Amino acid sequence: MTIVTDIGTCLTAAGVGAAVVQLQFNYRRARTDFEDRLTSVYRQLVAELPVDAMLGKKLTPIEDRESLSAFYRYFDLCNEQIFLRESHRVSKKGSPVDLGVTHR
Repeated sequence: MTIVTDIGTCLTAAGVGAAVVQLQFNYRRARTDFEDRLTSVYRQLVAELPVDAMLGKKLTPIEDRESLSAFYRYFDLCNEQIFLRESHRVSKKGSPVDLGVTHR
């Protein structure tokens, strides 16, 4: 009976080890999917911003007014990214934009 118990114990330990590896894999995959979606949102939002503004050129008052909503959403998304980065929901490598924020 001891051999059967030992084999059962070993198989249980192997099963627990396999479950841990699977959980880690699923976590990394979910985090990567989340970071990919965040990057996609950044790309969509940046496409709405005036090219001149992205190149550092001054916008006309009309361009300013027309793009204000897109800039607001962009800055709001940047703030959300900072929060997500500081709470370890996104990795530094997975952040769509390097905001120059260092983790404390």
